[in-house]
Amino acid sequence: MFTCEKCSITLNTLKDYVDHFFLHSNENKFEFPCAFSECSRYFHNYNSFKSHVYRDHHLEDHAESYSDTKQSLKCYRCNASCSEVSSLINHLKQHISTESKVECPFLNCKLEFHNKSSFTSHVYRKHKEKSTNLPYLQENLSNIDMESNANNMYRKVLDSVYLNAESGHNFYHQDTSLSLFLSNIPSTSAQYTSNELYLKNLALFYLKLQVKYFIPSTTIQMLIDEFQGLHSLSISSIMKQVNEKLSLSISKDQLHELTSLVQNSDLLTYCNNNFLKTDYLRKKFYKSNFMYVEPIQIYLGRNKYRKHCYAQYVPIKETLKSLFKQEQVYSQLTINHDNLEPGIFSDIVNGSVYRNNALFKNASNAIQILLYQDAFEIVNPLGSARKKHKIVGVYMTLGNVMPHQRLNIDFIQLVLLCKENDLKFFGQEKLFSKLVSDLKDLENGGFQINDTVIKGTVLSIIGDNLGSHTIGGFSESFIVENFCRYCDITKNMFIQKPYCTGDFRTPESYDSIVEQKHNVIVDGIKCKSIFNDLKYFHVCSPGLPPCLGHDLFEGVVANDFFLFIEYFVKVKKYFTFQELNWLITNFKYVGSDATDKPSEINVSGKKLGGHASQNWCLLRLFPLIIRNYAVDFDDNVYSLYTKLKCIVELVCAPQISWPQIAYLKDLIEEYIDCLTEYFPEYNLKPKHHYLVHYPELIIKFGPLMRVCTLRFESKHGFFKRCARISQNFKNICSMLATRHQMCQAFNHSGQLFHDSIIAENAILFHSDVYSSEIGRLLQKYSFTPESTEVSYNVRIKGTLYKKGLHMILKDDDKINFGKIIMILIENNKEVVFVVEILDTTFHTDIGIYSAASKTEPMLHSMKIEEFIDYYPLSSYEIRGESYITLHHSFIDNFK
Repeated sequence: MFTCEKCSITLNTLKDYVDHFFLHSNENKFEFPCAFSECSRYFHNYNSFKSHVYRDHHLEDHAESYSDTKQSLKCYRCNASCSEVSSLINHLKQHISTESKVECPFLNCKLEFHNKSSFTSHVYRKHKEKSTNLPYLQENLSNIDMESNANNMYRKVLDSVYLNAESGHNFYHQDTSLSLFLSNIPSTSAQYTSNELYLKNLALFYLKLQVKYFIPSTTIQMLIDEFQGLHSLSISSIMKQVNEKLSLSISKDQLHELTSLVQNSDLLTYCNNNFLKTDYLRKKFYKSNFMYVEPIQIYLGRNKYRKHCYAQYVPIKETLKSLFKQEQVYSQLTINHDNLEPGIFSDIVNGSVYRNNALFKNASNAIQILLYQDAFEIVNPLGSARKKHKIVGVYMTLGNVMPHQRLNIDFIQLVLLCKENDLKFFGQEKLFSKLVSDLKDLENGGFQINDTVIKGTVLSIIGDNLGSHTIGGFSESFIVENFCRYCDITKNMFIQKPYCTGDFRTPESYDSIVEQKHNVIVDGIKCKSIFNDLKYFHVCSPGLPPCLGHDLFEGVVANDFFLFIEYFVKVKKYFTFQELNWLITNFKYVGSDATDKPSEINVSGKKLGGHASQNWCLLRLFPLIIRNYAVDFDDNVYSLYTKLKCIVELVCAPQISWPQIAYLKDLIEEYIDCLTEYFPEYNLKPKHHYLVHYPELIIKFGPLMRVCTLRFESKHGFFKRCARISQNFKNICSMLATRHQMCQAFNHSGQLFHDSIIAENAILFHSDVYSSEIGRLLQKYSFTPESTEVSYNVRIKGTLYKKGLHMILKDDDKINFGKIIMILIENNKEVVFVVEILDTTFHTDIGIYSAASKTEPMLHSMKIEEFIDYYPLSSYEIRGESYITLHHSFIDNFK
């Protein structure tokens, strides 16, 4: 007997167990568990799960025995009788061992074999579905009583048709007609098919086509109609053959009854012709039976053209309730993520903004809401159509969940959509009033989950500078006298001392200005932020983190690095722009760098033209790209480049210590001082001033990568693709909000997150296959073949580890790199890496490591937490040497 962990249905045979899980295959991120308790493997793909059961557990060995029937399986060579198909297969293999040829015993297969492995492979590949089904065998293997079998078949069909599958919890309680149908319609198998599960799986399949593959509803309707027609023809053909076979064995009344029951028990036809017949009925079904949160239309008023304008708001409390119905989310409410040693910042909970918040101090399970706002174009029009369809999107994620999960695109939730022109015309008071009202309710009363009242508030509002200034009530112009939202520095102060800051803004100083109700901008403040009405949030707590994507990579790096390159080309003449562009284009990028391949440099421009990730990639790999050119690495400007590279590595670190923060502060001041000295005509920008604030902001928000905008911006892709495919712009915000919520309904049908460990193309571990050195290394782990897998590609907490990548480790109190040789996974919970220790050298002139194999290879086995840093790095082969450049700084540098 086998039991499904998901729905608790009990299955009699292993084949029933495998077939049953197909009904779960369309649930989001569903994990397919192996049926055997001694096998701990899980699969994220149904076909992989099915192949594992057939290949590793030999499904045919667990099939039903036919020894209690009157049928006998006889070998055509020696007339030996066998009780099971598998016994007959093994018997024929014995004939092969005596150097005899055997014929395949299955119907219409005349192949002969004289090799056991070829015969076994043939049976598995060609007849694995048939090896437990007697009618497929050659007729000369057994004498079957056709009349007796016809009557048995008739009785079995009637029994299976009349029996209902075990129902358990009624998932479709909202629709009484549906519940009535599910409770009365005959199931196709009493042992493993659930009618409600069938309907749910079919509905999820249609929903997945629409929201994951962006197939238009009209196309889905056409596919349903076409396949339903083909299915009906197939059923008619089957019933015609059944009639011909059974017409001589059973009465006409019995035959008519059998035909009617089979036709009336066609679940696919019934579902497609009733609950899922049209797009309207399908949407009604999705909304009634899945976790769908309906967007609310907010009337804004009439714009300057006297047109009615609306925004789409997804009720934030309803969204939170749906999220916390997921055990993966609810279980993290009370987890303390602040578990590192003192003096190390690893997440937002380490920052003073979280620690000083009165709500989070008193309620450890309070919801930490991270809002994100940005304006984006859903199309790319030219001329007068520019900005016509520019949308303001407000998203939400939760600081309570693990960092690698909270920025998962499927987990980021939609809060609000409206046109940017409407926000400018009607103002934030009109747009955000409903959201702020719901947030106040969440702060004061909260809502109940599992007999516990949960409260929450906004921890921070993330966005680019323009959006953050709009939300905060600051001036959106950066040429005003007070342009900074963190301090009151003036333009003149910034020009005279660009590495200095003014007095930090506080909630009290901000409120004193807005209370005076000036009609002009005072100290950079234009108006009061509506979000300051919240009890536990204020924009000057601070509550508006910096934007690394725009400030650093598309600001400081894009402008300053272009300045350095221009100096190398025009002054030092190391290379020309054309040569550098050729090098950038033809450089062999590997790993994740190939995805973020830098763009060519525009000679007539004044800054790098790539997006944030491309500019980051170019900054990291620049010394390797120009490695074959004679460059003076002692040049002052090149030293300035290495300072900028080091600043980026520190700012982008997922963990950072107090000594690193102090060093970062000194390094930024030194960098800006040297920049103004070497390029006195170069005008610094406000983004250079924001860079000066970064050390202090890390102390307030934790590592700035935890509040970075880059992952949130990826969410825009869903809305852009929807708009491009639908070509519907009449009420674009309504359409996009509805589509997104449908997508979230699908995501909630299964798991929101994958397991922390996902092994790709894993095989069972057998120590005798590997060298004695590897066997010695792994002795301390007590690995067993049944519970251990070997893989060369493993994803841990969203990060991909592959054979050939390099990990940072400490060997004899020295920083070294270990090259991944193999990865072992024990019970899908524990991961061990076998790495080759490399001789490592740090080149201070270019700020990059080189690594080479030792004279005598040295292997180590290590768990993921034993490495100094979690991030795997690629190597680049240049002039016969292997170079590795850091992705970000790591803490051990400063111990």
